[in-house]
Amino acid sequence: MYRLKMTDEEFSGMDMEDFSEDEDLQEESMISLKRQLIASEEIIRNLRLSNASQEQTIHNLVSALEKLRSLHLEERKVLESIKIPNLLSSFRISDPSSSKVVQPAIDYSQHPLLNHIIVSNIMQRLPLSDVIRCRLVCQSWWGKGNEELRKRKLIGINYRNIENLSKFAKLLETSGDIPFARFRFGLFVVNTHRVAVEDFFSVCGPVITHIALCFANQFCEITLEELRDLFLLRVPNLEKLDVERLPLKLTKELSLFPPGTKVPQLRKLKHLKIWDNMASDNRMDSTYSIGLLHDLISMAPNLSKLSVYTECQHLVAAALKSLEEKRIELRELRLESISEENLLYLTRLRFPLKMLRIEYFDTLTAPESVKSLLTTLSFTLEELHFSDYRVMNHAENLVVAFPRMARLRVLKFRRPWNDRRLLFYPLSFKEQLPCLKKISFQHEQGSPPYCIHSYNDFVNPETTGPSETVEELEITHELDSVLMFRKLPESFPKLKILKSTDSSNEIIRAIWEFLPNLQELYLTLSISNRNIDSVITGIPVEVYRQICKENLYSRVDGNVLEIIRTDPSICSLKRLSKLVIEGHQINRVTDFSCSFALIFLKSLTSLTITDADITEDCRDLMKIHLNLVHLEILP
Repeated sequence: MYRLKMTDEEFSGMDMEDFSEDEDLQEESMISLKRQLIASEEIIRNLRLSNASQEQTIHNLVSALEKLRSLHLEERKVLESIKIPNLLSSFRISDPSSSKVVQPAIDYSQHPLLNHIIVSNIMQRLPLSDVIRCRLVCQSWWGKGNEELRKRKLIGINYRNIENLSKFAKLLETSGDIPFARFRFGLFVVNTHRVAVEDFFSVCGPVITHIALCFANQFCEITLEELRDLFLLRVPNLEKLDVERLPLKLTKELSLFPPGTKVPQLRKLKHLKIWDNMASDNRMDSTYSIGLLHDLISMAPNLSKLSVYTECQHLVAAALKSLEEKRIELRELRLESISEENLLYLTRLRFPLKMLRIEYFDTLTAPESVKSLLTTLSFTLEELHFSDYRVMNHAENLVVAFPRMARLRVLKFRRPWNDRRLLFYPLSFKEQLPCLKKISFQHEQGSPPYCIHSYNDFVNPETTGPSETVEELEITHELDSVLMFRKLPESFPKLKILKSTDSSNEIIRAIWEFLPNLQELYLTLSISNRNIDSVITGIPVEVYRQICKENLYSRVDGNVLEIIRTDPSICSLKRLSKLVIEGHQINRVTDFSCSFALIFLKSLTSLTITDADITEDCRDLMKIHLNLVHLEILP
């Protein structure tokens, strides 16, 4: 969570008028900057001479930025304390034939590294900490950095920092260009801090694009008037509203606005997310009044995304009815659960949905109703998320037949609620899902994998045929069937991206052996993945332990390595360009994997490893052997 103290320090360090009066330091900084510019020009010149693709060009520019950031710490501090535009304007060349000074031949204001398109692409690929520092380069980068912060940074305001809200607002006002547009409010008494909240919205209200409200706590208070006048009517450019939790007293109000009052319009509000407090033991009871929900939807005439997380079907029905009354054409709909009645109602509305997510179907859901909905959406739907249906012990599996989904690109499943399953038969990728790009099989965190029905259904080339379009596969639960995994190359011959969680060592070795054409790999390790260095390198455990015990690293050259590597290794992934390994405290990736495997992945440009035990020497070794644009290793 973002601390206001950090914002204080951040803005105090961004005083663009704070010049150093030490002339020697300024001259040294000028020389350093000139050296950077010359190096940058050389990079751009080489890029122009080559026929590199746009993506490769951007990667090279990011690499150049990383090299520029690697200057000595003291030198970087000096550079950050100087106003770059003024420095460039003072960097002139004397004309010996005249007492006048002339501008240099290169117009640094038009320098390729300052091109706004390139800068935007660089900012998108940097972590937020680097984006903050990049804003100190020049006025143009300041603006682009702020744009990126407004997109990615969510500021939390609660009882821990509400006392500093007025000071925070003042800092933002004096900055001239407010870098934050996404805020989450919760857990403080609004009336006690009303003045501070008003000061904040008077400054930030016009630039805010996202507000999340979470006040469901016995110690915090918010009235209907405060919700309406303070939080909703001071943000004319609001694009997303998350009503996560509100006090029960407030949600029972019959409406958000007094009867006969014209409901104000937030015409830029595109996404509305509503969470039910679920305080009642009866799943059919909602903590929200239908009138309050109706008013929230009425404020957004151009709503395109709606998320309603509740098991109360009366609230779901009220939301669908409000959308129909306002003639709002949704593009994305997310529901926690849906009944047979609401499923039929949704089908009749004929929304041109591009994305649909339904967590649970109820017991009485008929297969024909699900197919009817999918048929209605068959020409617009691009992304579909299904989980399961809630059933009694005597209920049968829910078997659904896919219609031809002409535009469906993403298909996601979550694990079933119990041993009852949501099945799809018959299934032919070529006939029913001709444009599918990604399939995801997700299990709820912490729950045992009772069955892997969806995986078994879709990875079966004998019945489904191969999919020539699927490029990405995600498996977020433990999978031990190597035989089933071996079917992947036949089922998805063009697979490029694999995300695997809690997979056994045997499955990881199968990745090395059967998927040599992978370009991106995301591995999340678990406690079961012991001796992970041995698995990655393909060196047997006994040999691996002997090398580590006797420190025989220097004696293992290329010839010896070919002899002792008897198992499949990650080195077979010759095309791998991005590798992310989320390690585990018990089985950390060490220098062994880097020295005997990772440095041989010559196509690798991005490497991230967490919970690793890798020394600085080994990191330097990877930088020498690999053309890395991004390297992040966390202990």
